[in-house]
Amino acid sequence: MPRRAVAELIADEFGPHRHFCEEFNSLADDRIDGGWAWLVLDTGRLRITATSGANSPYFTTQVPLLAIDLWEHAYYIDYQPRRRDYVATLVAHVVNWEFANYNLCLELSARMHAPLEAKDWSCPTPGESRSSAT
Repeated sequence: MPRRAVAELIADEFGPHRHFCEEFNSLADDRIDGGWAWLVLDTGRLRITATSGANSPYFTTQVPLLAIDLWEHAYYIDYQPRRRDYVATLVAHVVNWEFANYNLCLELSARMHAPLEAKDWSCPTPGESRSSAT
């Protein structure tokens, strides 16, 4: 389950976490071919997007926070053609939300010109001091 800054942005953008999961699953399920599903920071807002081939948000102004592999090699052995079930399981149980939060915090600290240390895998929520974030 997402925490801290990522959780707040998800709630602001998508509402309850289940709505976020439904939207992520829907986008991934709508992909006809393989590719990637991404949670990105785009002009200060979270977005769910998909890319195909070797495309990625790294080639745009979007900042990737997490990615899910939608190519058949990622899910077919365990899920057969049920990509939606694979994505639902990943989002609900496997996604490393601390890593997504870390990526968000790195981007935010870069914008504030206040770098985070590599060991800092979470950033404080608004109004919370850095010392109380642990």
